[in-house]
This record gives sequence, C-alpha cells and structure tokens, in this order.
Amino acid sequence: MNIYNEIENKALDINCISMTLIQCNEECSMVFTGTGFIKQNSEGILSFRLLYDGRQEESIQTKLAFRNSLSAGSIIPEEHFFDLEATDIHGNKWYSEKIYLNVDINVSHNTGVISSDLDSLRLEKPAKEKEDASFSIACLGDYRIPYSVMRPYGNGGSRLCETNIELDGVSVNVVNEDKVLYISVSSCDVSRQKCFETSIIQSLGILLGKRLPVLYVVRDQNGKKETEIKSDIYIRDGTLESPIHIYHPVRKFDFDSFLQSYCKKYIAGEIDSLYGFWYKLFNVSNSVLEASTLSCGVAIEGIIRSYYEDRFPVTSAELEAISEAKSPLKKLEINQEVKSKLQSSLGNFKTKSPKRVMFEICEEIGVADTLVKDWSEMRNKSAHASDVDLNKSEFEVALLRYKRCLYFFYRLMFDIIEYRGKCIDYSADNLPDISVKIA
Repeated sequence: MNIYNEIENKALDINCISMTLIQCNEECSMVFTGTGFIKQNSEGILSFRLLYDGRQEESIQTKLAFRNSLSAGSIIPEEHFFDLEATDIHGNKWYSEKIYLNVDINVSHNTGVISSDLDSLRLEKPAKEKEDASFSIACLGDYRIPYSVMRPYGNGGSRLCETNIELDGVSVNVVNEDKVLYISVSSCDVSRQKCFETSIIQSLGILLGKRLPVLYVVRDQNGKKETEIKSDIYIRDGTLESPIHIYHPVRKFDFDSFLQSYCKKYIAGEIDSLYGFWYKLFNVSNSVLEASTLSCGVAIEGIIRSYYEDRFPVTSAELEAISEAKSPLKKLEINQEVKSKLQSSLGNFKTKSPKRVMFEICEEIGVADTLVKDWSEMRNKSAHASDVDLNKSEFEVALLRYKRCLYFFYRLMFDIIEYRGKCIDYSADNLPDISVKIA
C-alpha cells in the first residue's frame, strides 16, 4: 500500500490484527486488547475503533468507573488518557499517544467498542543505520513562493514549481505538486534534525501568513524510519498578511534570506517563543478587528519584554540621580502614605518602561517613532471599554492603526532574527517595498 497517497487523498484505512490501549499511569497501567481499524474520514481526521472482548476479565464498567469520579469543571488528569499500539495486517507497527476514549459497552457480555479521534499517528519501521539524518514534510495546499526550477507537467509541458535553499549548511528542496507542498532535507546532523524541521515549518508559515497544514513528516535516523501523520491540521484556518513579497521568482533573495535568518536563530536556541507571538496574531486573523488589535498589542509588548530585556535597566548616571533623590525624600516631612508612594516610584525608575524601549529601538532600526504612539493607542483602546459600534470612518482609522502596528511587529521580528532584505511597509500608502535596517 502507498500510505502517502492515501493520506493525501484522505483515504487512509488500516485493518489491525492487534490493538492495545495502555493507560497513562506509571503506577498501575490498565490495558485493553482487541482487533479493529484506524482510518481517516472525508475531512482527514484520524480515528480508531477497537473491538474488546472481556468475557474472561473483570467488568469493563468497573475498570473505567474512575472516569466518572471527576467533579464538573475539573481538568482531566493524565491517567484518564491511553496510548495506542497497533499491528496491521502487513505487520506494520502504529502508535498514538494521549487518547481520551469513547466506550460503548455491552454490559451482559462484558464486551465493548472502544473508539476515539487521534491527534496524530506514527508508523515505525527499521531502516539502514547511517551517521546523518534526513526528513521530508508534506503540507496540504498550493503556494505562491519564488520557485526557480522547472519540472515536467502533463503532455510534455513543464511548470515552475521547485526551488532549493541553503539553510545553515543544509540543502532544502521544496516542490509544489498536485496541491501538496513537499519539503525535503536529504542530509543533516542528527542532533539538529528536529530543530531544522520545526524552524522550516514555522518560518514558511510566517512568510505564507498561515499555519502550515502538515499532512505527514517522514524521518530517517538512528536506524529507524518514522512516519508521523497529523490529524489536527484543519482546526485553525485563516491568513495573516505576509511580512515580505514572496510570490515572484525575483523575490527569491528575500525569501531565502528570511528563512536563513529565522532558522539560524532557531537552531541556536535564541527564538524559542517568537513563533508563539506571531501565532497570537494569526490565531485571530479571521476574527473581528477588536481581537486582532488586542493580540497585536500584547504580542508587541511580549516581544519587547522577551527579546530586549537587556535594554530595560537604566544607565548608571540615571541610577546615581535616583540615589541622590532618595536622601532628601527620606527627610521630607509629608503624609507617610504619599511619601511611601514617592519612594516606591523612585524604585520603579530603575528599569525603563516597554514604551521607552520601543522608542529607542525605533530610532536604531530607522522606523518612525509614531509607531509607538500607534501601539499605545491601540493597546489602550483594545484593553479598555470603548464604543461598541464603530462607524465606517472610525473603523478605517482603527484598521489602519492595526496595520501599522502589524508592520511594527514584523520590524521587531526582523531585528531579532537579523534579517536584512526587503519587506512590505504596511504603515505607508500603497504598501511599498523598503530595505530593512536592524539595530
């Protein structure tokens, strides 16, 4: 069987001669065994069904009685979940973790049908031992990126649908065929395989303005070939404005430069949370403007606090001035409560505010400091009660302010990953391309 074609066509159907569910409990794991199947539905969601025959065992109702002990509103503990191990009719081994079960029990015969959806499914096979690692990623969809290689396409024709990128000494091949984007790395260091995989998915997603819908990932390393099939790719959808133009071959330099900058920083362990801030914006991209402005305001402040923390301490001259001010304030005979608040305020002056840090960064990266004012106004309006209904003019003002703040967010991201290339200026009319300067 060609499981990859089946996955891409949402037609995966695996008949299992053996299925085992193991409780996620280190002390005493409950086990259910039987036969059954794993399959995809028409929406690509994976699920399994296990036929359990417990006529010679303790009542299945008694075994699962602990699941009814939680009070309303409780968080489901780990021991309520199960891991799945299955063997199909071809002898292939399949695995899935952290499954919450649905159980249909025949009480009189102590048999049951146990089923559930799966977040992911993993196939493991032995492979030839080698020193390096390789992997490939398949993502659903057609994407307009700066392809540079022609490939044969139907009836003797050809089309531009392939490109190659060098990322930190590793060659990456990208091909878009039959509404699937294939990303392949033929050789990389084993210790960096996962970092390359994650950073490529994240950086491509940012450039495309969406969470990449990964169908499956095939990894070959340490004498094992592993295929991980994703099942939750349809949960989030939407599109966020891309930071740079990438739809034409002449944009390949900027496209490659962004991926190289992002992946290098990620592999070095310097931007672990950066994608999470971008995802805050993407996650509400199909929502109302109020949600987008709130997320954007929070994300910008989060980036400042996370990646510019070395800028928050004030200068030694300012610290000296603060110290000199404490002595006369201590001798001042005024209301004690007011005095305490003044002393506390002086203590707070030891660190700069995020807003002050933003002004400094704007000057260094060559963007207008009015972006800080935009951020401040957007943050205040989105965090506090305001008019429920905006008229058309007010909505346009709010939308343009959000676009300018999105541009500010991207400029901060460029500075953090040290990207040097062109970007889209969402703060200007006609959205021109401009060259990026970093601090």
